[in-house]
Amino acid sequence: MGVLVRKYGSVYGLDTMRIVNKVVTPKSGLLRIYFDRAYQVRKNGIQEVDSDTG
Repeated sequence: MGVLVRKYGSVYGLDTMRIVNKVVTPKSGLLRIYFDRAYQVRKNGIQEVDSDTG
């Protein structure tokens, strides 16, 4: 990710990884929970239940 920020960051106003880290770090727990749930669903073959049809 650092390579992308160094290469294209100036286009989006991101001069360094420091800004990216400031945004991502506080949200990392939420991201971890989201991706862990997605992994568990795939691993265990859990099917989503449609609340309308049951």
